[in-house]
Amino acid sequence: MTTNEADAITVTDVKQWGFCKRVVYFERCLPSIRPTTYHMKHGQRIHKEQPRHAIRRVLPKETPEGSREFGVRYYSPKLGLSGMLDELIRTPHSIIPVDYKTTTSVAYNHKLQLACYALLIEDLEGVAVSMGYIYLVPKQKMVKIALNTELKEAVRHIIQDIFDMTTQERMPSATENPNLCGGCEFRRFCNDVE
Repeated sequence: MTTNEADAITVTDVKQWGFCKRVVYFERCLPSIRPTTYHMKHGQRIHKEQPRHAIRRVLPKETPEGSREFGVRYYSPKLGLSGMLDELIRTPHSIIPVDYKTTTSVAYNHKLQLACYALLIEDLEGVAVSMGYIYLVPKQKMVKIALNTELKEAVRHIIQDIFDMTTQERMPSATENPNLCGGCEFRRFCNDVE
């Protein structure tokens, strides 16, 4: 899809698309206007601290003999996708992605993000990935996520949709859930949202 990592759709783009498509539009088509919020800075700080804390965590029961890697960067020209995975567990028979979240529950867009990493691992490491984990930092809890074909196909469609939106510089419609707009850093740019 793309031969240049700088032009690749990011895993964060896919996650944001699942939250609100306009966030991706503003980020990719008008990158110089992005405001930084307290929540964003807090999340970055928490992510930086997690590898140090993760070392002390017991591996999930499905991966007792696994080894851990942190901050694993992936880029696939074939998928047109790039991202940095928070944690990777390698076992003799599998590779399992782990993504950290500063929320108390798993949302659909978090599952999309984890499915992105599964596709990257499958493409670049040649290993099928059928499950991963989302680590909920406030609860200190690992949540097992099935990474099925349906979720992976949704990611493939989103990558294409983002690519189309970016090349056409076409603003998508607002989110169907206006409750998401309250804490959004781009709220003031969406004049059609109450």
